[in-house]
Amino acid sequence: MLCKRAGFVPAPHGIQIEGGINLKKLIVMSKKTYRSVHAKHLVVPVNKFGKTIFCDFTGGTYYPKDINGAFITSDKEIQKQLEAKKAFGKIYDLEKTVLAEDEKKIGKTVVSIKEKAEAKKAKQEALEEENKKKAHGSSEPLEVKGIRTFNEARNYLRKEKNVEWSKLKNKEDVLAQAQEKKVVFVDWK
Repeated sequence: MLCKRAGFVPAPHGIQIEGGINLKKLIVMSKKTYRSVHAKHLVVPVNKFGKTIFCDFTGGTYYPKDINGAFITSDKEIQKQLEAKKAFGKIYDLEKTVLAEDEKKIGKTVVSIKEKAEAKKAKQEALEEENKKKAHGSSEPLEVKGIRTFNEARNYLRKEKNVEWSKLKNKEDVLAQAQEKKVVFVDWK
């Protein structure tokens, strides 16, 4: 993290500019994460462009444990200076390095998780449409798939069959209303 005290001002698109110098190329480089050994908060000064930059190792508490401070940078100059200090390996240490190629893979993973969520939602909607079609065309009980819990069954009866909440207080009430509305929850045990 680059500090405002050192003259760095956030610029559009995540580019840091200091004294008219565009540091866009630093964003593409590998990132290194440094972790404080003993402290939740640590500040380590380094020199860059003749100015002192304060590397702020921030941490916190994940009850009941304290999380030691971390500092992430992709700036090679700051990385070299942090690793050259006497405190390196004693007060703070290198935790991990993420290469620019690995970041691209991480981005693809995030996209694939979103795609899986959308596919799951589409599958659920298809099941609901199938259940609705079955409900309109027959006098025999409607078999509803995908409902596994009491709350899901109650919500289904409330939304799809317009049953009042006051009639769905417990498991027995839900089963009675399902029987009255000719609905069978196949997956509910």
